[in-house]
Amino acid sequence: MEPQSTRWSEDDFDKKALSLDEVSGEVSSPVDFDYLSSQAMTPSNNDGAELVLDHFSKEIQDSFLIIFCNYDGDVTHLPSLVSYTGLRATLHVRAQLRDQQAGFRKDRSCTDLIATLQIIVEQSVEWNSSLYINFIDYEKAFDSVDRRTLWKRLRHYGVPEKIVNIILNSYDGLQCKVVHGGQLTDAFQVRTGVRQRCLLSPFPFLMVVDRIMKTSTSEGKHGIQWTAQNQLDDLDFADDLALLSHTHEQMQIKTVSVAAVSAPVGINIHKGKTKFLKCDTERINPITLDGETLEDVESFTYLGSIIDEQGGSGADVKARIC
Repeated sequence: MEPQSTRWSEDDFDKKALSLDEVSGEVSSPVDFDYLSSQAMTPSNNDGAELVLDHFSKEIQDSFLIIFCNYDGDVTHLPSLVSYTGLRATLHVRAQLRDQQAGFRKDRSCTDLIATLQIIVEQSVEWNSSLYINFIDYEKAFDSVDRRTLWKRLRHYGVPEKIVNIILNSYDGLQCKVVHGGQLTDAFQVRTGVRQRCLLSPFPFLMVVDRIMKTSTSEGKHGIQWTAQNQLDDLDFADDLALLSHTHEQMQIKTVSVAAVSAPVGINIHKGKTKFLKCDTERINPITLDGETLEDVESFTYLGSIIDEQGGSGADVKARIC
């Protein structure tokens, strides 16, 4: 049974997201957000609509900038109302995500995640504590995630139904075209995955990953000891997962569990690109998934930095100098 989620009303979101005392500047082509929101509609034509950041409170501006800086998106590719409602929703959702998730979140970065992982390896070596790290690679995760799961996650995390419907409606009839051989193909409908180059897309996706990891790590203790009372099962940046365990058995169980929870929502682990690294252990048993052996490596480039069996930043610095 899923834990009871906290639900905010429409007014709660409006009060938090918009601080009318801070409004400044002018909207060149205003959109009637109140009317469209009341009808759970999205603008049919976005050519003249423009989202002006000056009209939002400092807190929601921070949310917007975090998305913009961490995501290869373009606000002009998204209807203004969907961007507006998405910014409202993220204020509440981000507080419910697991601390292990650093992707597209304020005050979290790749640098922090990489440093944490390097220190974990370094201290494991120093204290002669065995460590297994499995770097999970999902196969086209953003393109293949089941959209029904996206809407379910939005509702579970307390996003008001009207906002869910606005986002859902923006996906109705979503079409794409492909340039091949210099020619543009006819439009075809896309029924899975999140919208490409869209500022809102990371957040429903993060909710799906968050649920996958909560479910797959909820039973048993298969992580590394983090504090006297708590274990650390993984470190994540969006769909770039680094599973952590002290023993081979724990890592095998966790890997299978993550794969089993991921598959029903349309996300599958790429067995050829998923690698595991072990530190301070003589065990040679492989980690397997669906009968296939995952590659055992001595170093791995995670989020652009090298993680090796010795920990620290030495290998990464050396690679950059050379």
